Formats: sequence, structure tokens, C-alpha cells
Amino acid sequence: EAFNGKTYDNTEIEYFEVKLSNKNIFKYVSEKEAVKFLSEGTGIIYFGFPQCPWCRTLIPYLEEAAKLNGISEVKYLNILDIRDSYKVDNKKAVIDKKGSDSYYDLLDALDEYLEKYYITDDNGKKYDTGVKRLYAPTIAVVKDGKIVAFHEGTVDTQEKFVPLTDSEKKELKNILNEKISLISNTVCTDTAC
Repeated sequence: EAFNGKTYDNTEIEYFEVKLSNKNIFKYVSEKEAVKFLSEGTGIIYFGFPQCPWCRTLIPYLEEAAKLNGISEVKYLNILDIRDSYKVDNKKAVIDKKGSDSYYDLLDALDEYLEKYYITDDNGKKYDTGVKRLYAPTIAVVKDGKIVAFHEGTVDTQEKFVPLTDSEKKELKNILNEKISLISNTVCTDTAC
């Protein structure tokens, strides 16, 4: 909520408003706790960061879906500063900043779900970094140390700074309820639990 009413860097575009209850279900975890959870835990882990427009869209729907499915806690790891970054140099993607050791452990744990990471130069040309990327937002639904569901982003049709339409909201709620229900005894749809 710290970014409510503020604008994105170097733009006049305001951050989406995010409102969570004082007793929200998000529990901050460390990188090492996140890695351990993926191999041993049961529940939901959310990877994102406060400035991400898609994350700001996802958060209230994730909280709602978790609560509807009887989940009282969602683990949260802010991934903004732990990821590596790349730049184009001499027509090649080269590492600009190394990620944390635990970030690479997360990539290993999530490998089969992650996509290749490409960067784009000022002319729109894409370059393969040779690595995969943990994008924001991402959720993993874990049961007994096994990932049973994975979701990246919000819905495919959402544009970067555009709020969800009613049909997109319904689609996102259904996606989240379907994935979360895999670790819940409650079955929810967009109209009822």
C-alpha cells in the first residue's frame, strides 16, 4: 500500500490502488525459507514486488481466493532485488548483475515451470540470456513439497497499466480458485463455494 497515490518512475501513470486488511494473509519469508517451502511445504507462495503493476492487480484476488478456499496464510517473497539482470552488449545478452545464491536455488526448484529469459534492445531486437526467469507475479501451490499448480501473471489479456475488465476479473478468480482448490477441501467457482 506504500505506493498507493504515487506514480511509476518517470511517468504520470499512477500505481493501481491496493487495499489489504490489517490482518491480511501474506507472510513475508526469506529467500532460504522460500526454497525450503518449495521442497517441504504445503500451501501457497507468491513471488512479486510492490511496484509491479501485475502484482498490484493480483494481490486482492489472490487474498480473496485463498480465504474462500480456507487458506489462512500465503507466503510472500519480494523478488525485485534478488534476481539477476542482463543488458545487451556488443549484440549479445550479458549479465549486468548477478542474482543471489538463493535466487538460483529458486530457479532450480521451479525450473520445469519457468520460461527462457529474453531481453530486448532499444530497436526491439530480442536476445536470449541463456537462463530462465522468475517473473512477477508468480504463485506456486505446493503440497507436501511438490508443486501441484503454478501461475504466472494475471490473465493473458491484461495490459500493463490497464485495470482488469469484469470478464478478466472473473477469469482471474476462476484461475486462482482452481489452482488453490488443489490443496483445499473447499471447491469454489466464480459464483459460489
